[in-house]
Amino acid sequence: MSPRRIDVRPCSEADLDRLRADWPTFGSDIHGAHHSAQLSGRATYLVAWRGTTPMGSGVVQWAGCVGANARSAHPDCIEINHLQVRTDLRGQGAGSALIAAAEAIDAGVPGCSIDAARASGASPSCR
Repeated sequence: MSPRRIDVRPCSEADLDRLRADWPTFGSDIHGAHHSAQLSGRATYLVAWRGTTPMGSGVVQWAGCVGANARSAHPDCIEINHLQVRTDLRGQGAGSALIAAAEAIDAGVPGCSIDAARASGASPSCR
């Protein structure tokens, strides 16, 4: 694997120890919570990696928009939230790679699409 290559994949149980060690979330286990949502089928917790270094993450919420205003404006659509890139690794393409990966996995969901280019604030849109 090239040292510049960014790989984005759903978080696995094996990834959690590395995430917790390299990207601690003080006061709560955010990585574990997102992974639990993924295991329940409510979400996909995507993590961008460069080698063994976690660069960023995002959550695709399959159950629809989390916030009431977004849910009202975009009923029955999916949402990407918790999109973040570690401060020291920003500007290297991890955020774009996360959005592209979310769009790619969304392609198999009939009736909904993630249209980050069209929507302000990366809101979802329905076809």
